[in-house]
Amino acid sequence: MRQVGAWLLLAVMLITMAGCGTEADVEVGLLEMEKTAYSRDGMEIQLPEAFRELNVDGYTVCFEATTAAIFTLKEPFTLAEGVEKLSVREYADMVYAANAVKSPSAVTEEEGLVIMEYTFFVESEGTDFVYLTSMYKASDAFWMIQFTCKKENYAEYRPHFVEWAKSVTFVPAA
Repeated sequence: MRQVGAWLLLAVMLITMAGCGTEADVEVGLLEMEKTAYSRDGMEIQLPEAFRELNVDGYTVCFEATTAAIFTLKEPFTLAEGVEKLSVREYADMVYAANAVKSPSAVTEEEGLVIMEYTFFVESEGTDFVYLTSMYKASDAFWMIQFTCKKENYAEYRPHFVEWAKSVTFVPAA
């Protein structure tokens, strides 16, 4: 259990690093654009074609558009003994507990997704960002995928974040 705690501490640190540099206005047409498949390390997601892949230290892969960003983190089962026995809900509850200081919403299930939401002030931007974090269990790892935008855009973006989160699929590990 001690290894799981260290593993979750890493997740906490990575969550606090997340933030994206965006413009205040909602990107024209982003939400209506054709979707294209983006994939990395066995995960595939359907996103508007305006997103571009971005490397951010501590994350598996990130995607950025002008007004939204997505941060993905693959946490292989090999990081801690026995973690593969956890359900995605148990994993999400542990992530929630480890991030309680950020006052996330309770872990909920919505449209087949296990999610939590929280607001985080990004000092470099001088504004609040809202994160919808969806968690998944693949054959070899847990995945945490965070969809974020500025707080003033969140009501409009949230249904799209859920749609994009539902598009996530995984290729079984060989």
